[in-house]
Amino acid sequence: MRLEGIEKMVAEGRADRQPALVREHWAAVWRLWLGEVDVQSALRNIRAKLPDNFDLGCGMPGLANIRPTAGGRFEFAEDGLTAVVIPCYDCIAGMLDANPAAHVEELRDLVAVDIDHPGRFWRRRGDAVVLGNAYLEIAAETCAPVPVFKTPMSWLRAAGAGICILDWDWARDLLLDHELVAEDLDLGAQLEDALKPDIWVRENAA
Repeated sequence: MRLEGIEKMVAEGRADRQPALVREHWAAVWRLWLGEVDVQSALRNIRAKLPDNFDLGCGMPGLANIRPTAGGRFEFAEDGLTAVVIPCYDCIAGMLDANPAAHVEELRDLVAVDIDHPGRFWRRRGDAVVLGNAYLEIAAETCAPVPVFKTPMSWLRAAGAGICILDWDWARDLLLDHELVAEDLDLGAQLEDALKPDIWVRENAA
């Protein structure tokens, strides 16, 4: 989709109310999928390569040069490191609405992942707490367990069928009432440590 197409969607109220963030996202999308980039070569350089039948239900990734800044954030910079740019939505079109065409996506933030080190990532604005928060709503409604992925890239490969925690300070508030399925043992231990329940002791206890 051309950038002017996004501008039209914003003007019609069918896309996010943060047009600046939308433009940044789609500029990265354009570079990876439609620009002067060898897509297969670019994807081969991503350690966690996206499969050929990749499902874009979690939002289309892009490619950009970025520079990390304070507070775990990033800015776009032509001379910066190459990163995969992943959109972070408050809701994901088609997951919560039976009529995806009428669903309005709310872009909350962008997540930039270091191609050579998928565990390193930064947020554009620092507003996003998790990738896939719409999945939490689905799980709450269906009482289904929530898959938790270790990195944004592993979450992306799973087409957003679960969550990836971006800000662990909020993990307990978001996840304490959910049944969780961790991607691996290390992440399971990290979740266990973060979600320790409050324990109250009676004042007159012996």
